[in-house]
Amino acid sequence: MFNSNDVISLYSRKQAVEDGLQVCVSKLFPSDTRMYKFPVYFTSAVWELCQEQGAIVWDICYMGVLANKANQTDISTVQYSVIVEGAECEADFIEDGINYYNLLAQCGATDIDDPRPCITFMFPEEL
Repeated sequence: MFNSNDVISLYSRKQAVEDGLQVCVSKLFPSDTRMYKFPVYFTSAVWELCQEQGAIVWDICYMGVLANKANQTDISTVQYSVIVEGAECEADFIEDGINYYNLLAQCGATDIDDPRPCITFMFPEEL
């Protein structure tokens, strides 16, 4: 049984957004995230992939939808790959000269005190 006296520390999504560790892309790109009925967040590392790349927010979100449909299970986390040209971080793999990045899309609570669902995109090592 969970006892609030056992909690050493809590770090909320609100704090992560304020600290720049997550970005609410639903607020910044509502048309690119419209395929989700829940708010969409990117970790700062995924957000870096989008810098200088206007259409990449749509690509990341859309490929997440396709991966979820292909998965056909009720799990809350889906892994997939997305092509990002011109990103400055090292690709997870290169095929035919094209840079691919492995991402996770996870559905979970919006915050500690807000159980409404949201989608968070991250790299596998950020899970």
